[in-house]
Amino acid sequence: MSHAEGAREVETDADGYAVPRMKIAAIRQEEEDYEPPEVVQWDLGKWVQEYEKMKEVSIDNVKTLTRYKKQTSETYGEIRYSFVHDLIRQLHVTPDDVFVDIGSGIGNVVLQVAMQTGCTAYGVEVRPELHVIAMRTLGMLMEFDEKLSDRVTFFNANVLDMPTSFLHSATVIFMNNYSFKADLCHNVLQLFHENLRDGARLATLKDLCPRFRPWSPRYFDH
Repeated sequence: MSHAEGAREVETDADGYAVPRMKIAAIRQEEEDYEPPEVVQWDLGKWVQEYEKMKEVSIDNVKTLTRYKKQTSETYGEIRYSFVHDLIRQLHVTPDDVFVDIGSGIGNVVLQVAMQTGCTAYGVEVRPELHVIAMRTLGMLMEFDEKLSDRVTFFNANVLDMPTSFLHSATVIFMNNYSFKADLCHNVLQLFHENLRDGARLATLKDLCPRFRPWSPRYFDH
């Protein structure tokens, strides 16, 4: 399992939003050799334009996003479109990949990756109100791709309490774990260690274990 480690530093995009930065520890090939999949029909500009329209409809009340227990792992944080676009390029996501987002929120990352690359994608979200928004948006996107639901699946569950079969085929895993508590990170890392195939690429916004690197076997001895 290769790993993309998220640094704590942030940079600001053109709109003034903080953009998390990642450094990629292992990738298939050099970035300059990467060619986007030919099947892609949604460039970044088109995605932003269309998704913003759908989001206005799918979210009845924006306060829904912030109705979580403070200082818990349920804290909601939305990833910027440009960050996901960079994630796709840095992890070389293609139509042959199976993408998984742990803590998928309103489904924006899952849907952007699926629409921009044509890959199969899964999202796991514990908060039911966010899961509902993701499913609404998926339904709206099917106007553009009627078979989208065949390759995009959202689960409303705690990833630690659900069957792990969907992880066995995963090739790219993303997790916005910036607000995850240490025990949750530890348990999820163990889940990955037991279920992910060799060669899977993992991207997180902060180190899954601060004491040892997540890919180090030493971690699992503690």
